[in-house]
Amino acid sequence: MDVERRHRDQDSSTLAGGRLVLTNLILGSDLVGEPLEGPGAHELPIIVDDRETRLETAAALNANFPPVFSDAAVDIDEQTRYWVTDGGAIDNRGMETLLYAIRQVLWHRPNPGTKLPVLRVVVADASGYSPLFSQDRGTGALGAAGANLASQVALELNNEIQAIYNSARQHDDFKLDYLYMPDALRISGSFGTHWMLQPEISIEHQGEKVKLTGDETLQVVRCLYIDGCALGGDSAKALAWSRESTAEWGRIAGDIAVNPKETR
Repeated sequence: MDVERRHRDQDSSTLAGGRLVLTNLILGSDLVGEPLEGPGAHELPIIVDDRETRLETAAALNANFPPVFSDAAVDIDEQTRYWVTDGGAIDNRGMETLLYAIRQVLWHRPNPGTKLPVLRVVVADASGYSPLFSQDRGTGALGAAGANLASQVALELNNEIQAIYNSARQHDDFKLDYLYMPDALRISGSFGTHWMLQPEISIEHQGEKVKLTGDETLQVVRCLYIDGCALGGDSAKALAWSRESTAEWGRIAGDIAVNPKETR
């Protein structure tokens, strides 16, 4: 904080909201583009290809939750410093950058006539959710805008990748599956965003409500995708409500199984 304060006149907020990508992939230059608004100090996204960056460091930067934690410094060649906040400011699921990378690899494959690989992308979304509206002077829209824009970008990237597979007559060899936490568990007032485990959690479904301890709720989550897992009492109710939203799991498990015939 002291360093930032001393050098504040050398800093700029023009890149605020842009992506900084930490990677060990060899990403082509066409992943970065000039802004439509005209030339700026840097093109986005910022690509940091440092083979020495540890996974836990990148994960910590990606979870630098605002406004709880200060912006984190990422120094490049002792010449440039980027201040980084939580990746969820743009896309809390990480889909966008992954799909960009897949599309780029397909565009630049050395032998375009060769068979494309079978790809299954599974997005596990445990973000919080609230369908309620309140007059908040626009702060709700401000907070949700990044996720909605990222969803639209991800949809367009997914369609472009699927078109590449369709043109190769491999229609079924690429698929993106979206696996989300059931609404009963992620809705506002229940489990929420899962970064803190409350001692008591209320779970509501169609006007009926049960209260579980944090450990009981974890057991419900663990049983969601396990055949033959049985619970009793209020936990059984919460599990049944949650499973109503996970009907797609059997198909997803079949897609990603080593031997799909052995998976329901």
